Amino acid sequence: MLVQYAMMWHITLETKSGVAMGIAMCCSFVPLIFVAGPAGVIADRYDRRIVMAVADASVAVSTLLIMLAFMFGFESLWLMYLVLALRTFGGGFQRPALNALVAQFVPPKSLIRYNGISGTIQASSEILGPALGGAVLAVAPITYIFAIDIVTAIIGIAMLLIGVKVPRHKRLSQGESFLGEFKVGIRYLLGHKMLTRIIIFYAILTFGAAGQMTLPDLRVARMFDETWRLSMLGVAFGVGLAIGGLIVAAKALFKSAVTSCTVACIVLGVCTLASGLSSNYWVIVAAMAISGLSTAFFNAPAISLIQEKTDNAQLGRVMSVFSMVAGIAVPLATMLLGFASDIVASSTTLICCGIFTLIAAVFMRADPVLRKY
Repeated sequence: MLVQYAMMWHITLETKSGVAMGIAMCCSFVPLIFVAGPAGVIADRYDRRIVMAVADASVAVSTLLIMLAFMFGFESLWLMYLVLALRTFGGGFQRPALNALVAQFVPPKSLIRYNGISGTIQASSEILGPALGGAVLAVAPITYIFAIDIVTAIIGIAMLLIGVKVPRHKRLSQGESFLGEFKVGIRYLLGHKMLTRIIIFYAILTFGAAGQMTLPDLRVARMFDETWRLSMLGVAFGVGLAIGGLIVAAKALFKSAVTSCTVACIVLGVCTLASGLSSNYWVIVAAMAISGLSTAFFNAPAISLIQEKTDNAQLGRVMSVFSMVAGIAVPLATMLLGFASDIVASSTTLICCGIFTLIAAVFMRADPVLRKY
């Protein structure tokens, strides 16, 4: 997370270009499209702890390579794009394995509480990542951030392999090859109406939410050109995400997971409108904080619902499709928004994204299949 923020800020501050940011976001998501199939099968076929450890190690190696390149004076924008893609490639194997691993030992009724706590932990990195990234970039080269990431990756891998003990999960054996097993997972997903619907709406809502996740950074960079202001946006989002995660872990505000997701999307749409309509920096910061809160109320119920309703032997493949959808929706939306923000005001683009998100939320709530959940 620290490296991700540092690299995105470096690109934003050096280029101040929506297209450059769009390319960076594509590098952060497009590889998920290509890795999703084999990643899901591997997560269902092998020890999920080992899969996560190998994936994290590959990400650390890519960070080491760019650190050495920068140390020897080879600083290239395209090299940063390449490393962002390699890090995403490794993360594409890690995420399905992690979400499937959790469902092996967390009781179904406790999944939403776990995902709330997980959101709070993620928020801690959202808070510390921007703060540390901004602080280090202000006083030292970006190579220091690369070094910190490598050290923390080594510690995390050691803790995973030594401290986490989980029984071997059962695996369905209909497909003998990687492609065959992936097809089994796709057939399972298509045969489950609720899972299919929630992934489709996730793609639609991700397309709309991409504006609030990326354009405020670009807008603030163009208005102020100060690193600390970008850092504050990330901190605000992380604080909101942390508070939201704690609330979800303590008590679900809605009995229906879909109702929680719908309300979260409405709030996110309103925040996106606020970021576009207001030119006051602190209003944008507040909108980012509330966006973080709403994200927690969407992610925890949605992921918990998928984990609870999916056969654990298929869960890696289902979660990999979830990642694949994000890998398509996020870069496509970001590229389009990046081009749009170089043609029209970013505020106008944000307003359009907010309206789109609100409309999508209404359709999600009205869906006859999802209303049962």
